[in-house]
Amino acid sequence: MQEMHIRHQDLTTAEVRSSHLHRLHRVTLFSAAICHITQGSKVIIQDDSRLVAGPGELIIIPANTPLEIINQPAQNGFRSDLLLLSPEIIARFKTMYVQDYPPANLTSLCTPMSRSLTFMWENVLDAVRQGLPVGLQEHQAMGLLLALLHDGAADRCLLNGVTPSRSRCGN
Repeated sequence: MQEMHIRHQDLTTAEVRSSHLHRLHRVTLFSAAICHITQGSKVIIQDDSRLVAGPGELIIIPANTPLEIINQPAQNGFRSDLLLLSPEIIARFKTMYVQDYPPANLTSLCTPMSRSLTFMWENVLDAVRQGLPVGLQEHQAMGLLLALLHDGAADRCLLNGVTPSRSRCGN
């Protein structure tokens, strides 16, 4: 059985828990999303490419990108957190920050959780889950996107699709 808890606002969070393997065929998110696996692993298949992500990594999923997703539980199950970013937040972020950074040459949908990403990820999830005012939630989301940009990973959210490499994330 797979549980999914979703909180809808301008930013949307979801928590996925499962004790069994789940395979989702041809999933397309209409908003860019960022996912953090805290237990188990997630396999992402796009066309002929496949990658495996586990704890300690963020998965950046561009909008309108068809993927096959497999949630693989560890001994204690599978758990992940998901943050959906509205197109408006992405557009504001591009206008405010993207021109200040050179484009990254990306080959994976994953990035390791740096200290700044960990800090900003926890802040944005807390802001949304606690129902803080929308302006504060968006401020935290901008901080997370800026941390991704600083680490050279934000292009994955901002461009239309990246083909995942055939490997574990971070390699």
